[in-house]
Amino acid sequence: MSRLLVLTLAAFLVACTADIPVAPGEGPIGLSRLRAQPTAYTDQSVIESPEVGIVRGQHEWDGLYSRVMGRMAPPPTTGPRLAFGDSSIVYVAAGWYPTPSRDVVLDSAAIESGVLVVHYTEINRIACNAAAVTVAPVDLGQVPRWAGSVRFVQHDSVPGCG
Repeated sequence: MSRLLVLTLAAFLVACTADIPVAPGEGPIGLSRLRAQPTAYTDQSVIESPEVGIVRGQHEWDGLYSRVMGRMAPPPTTGPRLAFGDSSIVYVAAGWYPTPSRDVVLDSAAIESGVLVVHYTEINRIACNAAAVTVAPVDLGQVPRWAGSVRFVQHDSVPGCG
């Protein structure tokens, strides 16, 4: 009888904790960019100044997505439904530029001393001839659910025009 009680309690505890997200430990963690190509998610946002951040829920995501996709006609008022129970969205916006010479791409994420550290590269092709077209690049990525502090680290790249 006591063995059955122990097994029942163990099964109950496993069932109760199965949906609780576990915070990642120290070291690299998964960062899945929302765009497969090695460029920003979009360069047509309405985010005019550089900005970085983390989104932890659907309401926040709806607000960010409407700014990320704000040049669509008509602009969206909500974002795609995402499962925030086990993940968060990190983003980096480069701000407004008068030529398409700028881009921004999320690179990697890691937990360092209890802080989520997100690395990204801002790409500047300023020496390349480009049309006078306004861009505002933003990149988005999914990471395991994170409720703590976040630090973004910018890396710069000035590639050739070839």
